[in-house]
Amino acid sequence: MIIVMRVVGYANGNACAFENQYLRNYVHETNDGQGYGYYTFDLNKAMRFDDMKAAIRFWQQVPACYPLCENGLPNRPMMAITMEFLSLDKLTEESIDSQS
Repeated sequence: MIIVMRVVGYANGNACAFENQYLRNYVHETNDGQGYGYYTFDLNKAMRFDDMKAAIRFWQQVPACYPLCENGLPNRPMMAITMEFLSLDKLTEESIDSQS
């Protein structure tokens, strides 16, 4: 089952310019370990994961260049964004059904 991620918003509740967009790519090691994401409304350009476990591992990834936050906990920059983990098969079926 192929998984894609869609942005719900920032975990802290602040306004998010990427809301409802799919994750296209995320570079965890950039910005001194704070990461940088690329997003798209185009499902065809969304980053794909082989399964839910792989998607969650990517979302929780800790950058090697800055592994710990000031509080001593793992630095997981992507987790500042609340994501929906969606089955590409289900999204494709819904798209086909809506066109019928």
